[in-house]
Amino acid sequence: RRNIVTAGCLIWNVALVGMGMSSAFWELLVLRLVLGFGQAFSNPASYSMIADLFPPEARPTANGQFASGMYIGGGLASVSMDIATSIGWRATCYVC
Repeated sequence: RRNIVTAGCLIWNVALVGMGMSSAFWELLVLRLVLGFGQAFSNPASYSMIADLFPPEARPTANGQFASGMYIGGGLASVSMDIATSIGWRATCYVC
């Protein structure tokens, strides 16, 4: 599972960099789909690892901390909009 999570993160990051390098809409669309695949690829394995690594009484806290990343990431999306406004959307793909 560790390798699955690593592969998912790698796929996600390669797709994000590729989005910054895209020169046509269809490339951007395909890479955005790959980005989603990388994220969907790693989430089930991450929750499974949490279930194995934490005792039952600590799992709600561990799952909550892991899941809070989605909300924190959503909040930080507004920051990336400011970054994109100042340095451009392509450069933002490399920074974020």
